[in-house]
Amino acid sequence: MRVVLVMSQVNYVPKNYLPFLQTLLMESKQHIAGIVFLQNREFDLVKTIAALCFAGARKLSAQLFRNASESFIDPRMKLCVENRIPTLMAKNLNTPDVLSWLAEKNPDIVVNARTRCIYKRELLQLPRLGCINIHHGILPQYRGTMCDLYALSEGRDAGFSIHKMSEKLDDGKILYVQDTSQAGEKDYLKHLERSATLEAKALSKIIEECSHTDNLPLGMENNCANIIYTKTPQSRTAMRTILRTGVKA
Repeated sequence: MRVVLVMSQVNYVPKNYLPFLQTLLMESKQHIAGIVFLQNREFDLVKTIAALCFAGARKLSAQLFRNASESFIDPRMKLCVENRIPTLMAKNLNTPDVLSWLAEKNPDIVVNARTRCIYKRELLQLPRLGCINIHHGILPQYRGTMCDLYALSEGRDAGFSIHKMSEKLDDGKILYVQDTSQAGEKDYLKHLERSATLEAKALSKIIEECSHTDNLPLGMENNCANIIYTKTPQSRTAMRTILRTGVKA
């Protein structure tokens, strides 16, 4: 089974999602044919860090700043070199040069791991078995971004889902769902850090199953009568509303 992983250059997870990659390579290294790092260490990131701090989400702001700083000498890249895994830095997955690089890797599966890139039809159809996404909300009901942050603020179960991707947001058959929250949990960054390793273990199980069956798991339909979309808080008021629930971010 040949798998290409797509990750963000910078994200919110403590250690920049390094534990996820370490765990995945420990369990499924033989299947990883390449990794694309999407470049997002740009001026907009500086604005996001400042906006989070201004809104009161100082822990999240500091973590994002730390991850951006550490990405200049990225331990994930060092890990790839040590394990002889081909890597590519790209701003957009849907460009001809990136699609060509991906095609050369002849992937059975492309995995989207904490990026917000929109996968267009040509990319979705490139891997033999399709593209799958690690979504940080519990499907089929909760879709969009930062679903886990809203779940913690509302006292609901927070977790992740792995699903086959389609051209619609967070659509496609659900392959796996896991609740990763703990009773009364309010620390968002600790939740993200703990979830990272669990996500890698779940993905590894799916990859191993695919390697034996030569197909994706059957999964279940991604349908719900009451779909709820969330998005990254865009204003100081929106973030402070969440923080007032006791969430530590």
